[in-house]
Amino acid sequence: MTKEQSRHEDCVTGKHVLVTGATGFIGSRVVEDLLRRGTRVTALTRDMKGCRRQLGPDVGIITSARWPTDIQFDAVVNLAGARIAPIPWTARRRKTLRQSRIDLTQSLVRQLRSSPGKQPSVWIQASAVGYYGLHDAAIALTEQSPQGDDFAAHLCSEWEAAAASIAQAGTRLCILRLGLVLGRSGALPGLLLPIRMGMGGPLGKGTQAFPWIHVDDVVALILECIDNPARIGTYNAVAPEAHTQASFGRCAARMLSRPFWLPVPQFSLRLLGEVSQLFLDGQHVVPERLLHEAWTWRYPNLSQALTNIISGHSIVRE
Repeated sequence: MTKEQSRHEDCVTGKHVLVTGATGFIGSRVVEDLLRRGTRVTALTRDMKGCRRQLGPDVGIITSARWPTDIQFDAVVNLAGARIAPIPWTARRRKTLRQSRIDLTQSLVRQLRSSPGKQPSVWIQASAVGYYGLHDAAIALTEQSPQGDDFAAHLCSEWEAAAASIAQAGTRLCILRLGLVLGRSGALPGLLLPIRMGMGGPLGKGTQAFPWIHVDDVVALILECIDNPARIGTYNAVAPEAHTQASFGRCAARMLSRPFWLPVPQFSLRLLGEVSQLFLDGQHVVPERLLHEAWTWRYPNLSQALTNIISGHSIVRE
């Protein structure tokens, strides 16, 4: 066990943490690590039976953003949100994306701020690098870069704003703008499928930026934000090693001993509508604050991350 892991166990144990999106790819991992450390965890879900089946008997469950006022939380990890891709962004889908993020977050904040008990000491808010909009890969984007002007950018901005008022009650707010989170679940299996089949290749030109982060690093950062009162404000939650979509694909193809040769024409992906920008455009996002604050990634290198995910080989750091 590393010193950092030991410190997390000491500090997180004994807290009561509310997790939204607890049955999702990231959320389930957060719950697993919190339980391992002896933390009391409550999940907010609409599917009580499914949540109990997946997370087990040790997790408390609430099914509404209105709960008895005698239930109090030391921390909130807000990860809830409908999948943003690859479903086309029809008017109905946009409504679902907004409700599952913005409306839910606003309801949670209202409930907590109206509670007569103590407020959570910290709120961890998920967001995404889509906040910055679409940019050429040569443009480096830090936490200080302005918001973009497309649908994804406005969705992220409004999601962050929905959580912002919790800080007025004295709660420390940490916003994590996530790159593509790599793990054995989530988006990566779908990205690897054509490569595994020997049909991998660049999407469009392949020069679009590909900000990424290993799920283990996301979970570690969430625990760090719960634990460390010095963590506050917005962080670009991406790995320090920059890649384009094509360089990511070539790295994955090497790991899988497959060719990477068959380009996917832009026009075929544009048929998905505006959601195609997630595949054909990107943002070169730099984790400036984490670098400045000497955060240590477990998987700073893409080949290390993919080796762990594909082959199950872990990087051990003492």
